[in-house]
Amino acid sequence: MTAPAFHAPPLSAFFRKEEELLVTHGLADVHTPAMFHHWFEIGELIGRGSVSMVYACRHKTSNEQFAVKVINKQLCLKKKSLRDEIAVLMRVKHPNIISLEAVYESDTELYLVMERATGGELFDRIVQVGVYSERQATEIVANLLLALEYLHDHNILHRDIKPENLLLATSDSRHDIKISDFGIAKILEDEDDDMTGYGRANVRGRAYTSCGTDYYVAPEVLNDNGYDSKVDLWSLGVVVYIMLCGFPPFTEDETGMESVYRKITSGILEFPDPYWTNVSDLAKSFLRNLLNVDPVARFSAEQALEHPWIRARTMSASQEPLNSAIHEMRRFNQKRRFS
Repeated sequence: MTAPAFHAPPLSAFFRKEEELLVTHGLADVHTPAMFHHWFEIGELIGRGSVSMVYACRHKTSNEQFAVKVINKQLCLKKKSLRDEIAVLMRVKHPNIISLEAVYESDTELYLVMERATGGELFDRIVQVGVYSERQATEIVANLLLALEYLHDHNILHRDIKPENLLLATSDSRHDIKISDFGIAKILEDEDDDMTGYGRANVRGRAYTSCGTDYYVAPEVLNDNGYDSKVDLWSLGVVVYIMLCGFPPFTEDETGMESVYRKITSGILEFPDPYWTNVSDLAKSFLRNLLNVDPVARFSAEQALEHPWIRARTMSASQEPLNSAIHEMRRFNQKRRFS
């Protein structure tokens, strides 16, 4: 998007008492909501959260389509999390990561103008298309690994890799995948970095906050021993497992989610028949390296990109349709929406 002609100075140039109300205090290139309405036209409601609404919007000059997340700050109890998310998004620029285009803020509202991915959630798209193979999975996973490698190279942990946060760029996209929702992302400090600020871990490049989503959370998060970027690789491993068979590797029994946590920390990974009969041994090898309970031995994004299942994907992966995976994924999609 071409930057608008108007350039407001950084908020830090204007100190006033009300600044303590501003999530973005001290961040450059933040404007008022009046400027948003000058440059953008709001369209239909496309999503909602507990403290926010997401609308389609159009840049009036370029006609480019975006999404704007309008956050009611008075309902938001964790303003630091908002600042963390903005700080992360301002640092990243990658073709497989949803980009932040502009930020507007008043004392009561925060507007985040984002790249709009119109292809929907990855799992919904797979089920909708109805024809899907292991080879197609490798193309998608390779792009996700490139995005994670980029984030981790910049000392950023996403911490919530899951199907809902993996979006296709357009309705015609097959592999053009985007990672979204950096609401609980973390910027890690290097061991010798004495910088302090929002979203940064304080001890030697490790994070300690317990967070994530049940089926996708890494064992070291549950064990409360601190963690690093390998948590994102574990979560991606769970996503890839579901992509290939249609259900998670660690499922609950009559005891509920506690049983899932026990299975996650057990280190036992199974590939039950008949769901895995037509999936290659290379794919299973890849998953064993992502879903390794030992974070030291677990693949990094860089190592995962070098695995034969990814590196030689055009030759190693089957083009046979994963029909049972699509059937199971349809059931899984329904369950996660109503659970």
